[in-house]
Amino acid sequence: MANATHPKISRRAIEAQGAQRMKFSRIQFKRKQKKETLSLVQIQARTLATMGAELRELRQEQSLAIDTIARQTLIPARLLRAIEDGDLTRLPEPVYVQGFLRRFADYVGLDGSTYAREFPTGNESTPSQSSWRGSSITQLRPFHLYLLYIFLVIVSVRGLSESVNSDSRSPDSSIAPSQTADHLDELTPRPASGDVSPPEITPSTVTANASSSDSGNNPSQQVQVGVTLTDESWIQVVADGETTFEGMLSQGTHTWSANRELTVIAGNAGGVMIAVNGDEAQPMGAPGSVEELTVVADSRAGAGSGNAPTSAN
Repeated sequence: MANATHPKISRRAIEAQGAQRMKFSRIQFKRKQKKETLSLVQIQARTLATMGAELRELRQEQSLAIDTIARQTLIPARLLRAIEDGDLTRLPEPVYVQGFLRRFADYVGLDGSTYAREFPTGNESTPSQSSWRGSSITQLRPFHLYLLYIFLVIVSVRGLSESVNSDSRSPDSSIAPSQTADHLDELTPRPASGDVSPPEITPSTVTANASSSDSGNNPSQQVQVGVTLTDESWIQVVADGETTFEGMLSQGTHTWSANRELTVIAGNAGGVMIAVNGDEAQPMGAPGSVEELTVVADSRAGAGSGNAPTSAN
């Protein structure tokens, strides 16, 4: 009875298969009439019992062994026997049973796909349920995306606003110190139109020696001051009570003269050298300090060489 190979199907077997299909069609019609009054499990059990009997009959007509079909279809022999016996308790989920029925039917000469669809798996109502869930999700997605879009816009605007505010504050804080450092020397010593005196000015008075002539109007008695700058400084020069220069000077030598007295004020005394009437230049003071030096003409004739600067205080 058990053959190792698939036997040749005879004419009689083909006719028997045709008769079996007609019988199967009549069974299906009766099965559909009773389907509405039966539960899914009952329908599956009855359908499997009918289909298992049909497959057993076809297998036996062709003298096929269970083990042979198991090797060819890769279905365990115990599951093939459970199908022929119509025993759902020995079989896996209905969807797998449907696949076994398809391969079993194909092997015994039936259209396996069409034949297996007659076995209900319980998933027939799933498409409508899935479509309802899909439509609900489709309806909810735009709303969720809209909320997400609003949230992202708010976060982006807030972040951009904070970035702009921080950028607008940082230039002021970074530029102000550099501006103060660059122009500190210029702004600190400069007096306001003679109403306010420069802060912490140390005045000094130097008497310039007169020439051999004792005439007060003789040009040789004029005061002449040479100002040599080794560093940039604010300078104010007052000759005989009138301001002749006020501003910033860079490195170099400048000369001013007066008939009676000449006053020089330096904002960076450490960078200014003073020479009176051609004498040797001397520094006005310490770097960064504000110093004032007044040179007056000596009315005494026949005096010796120029005196060194002396403090007025």
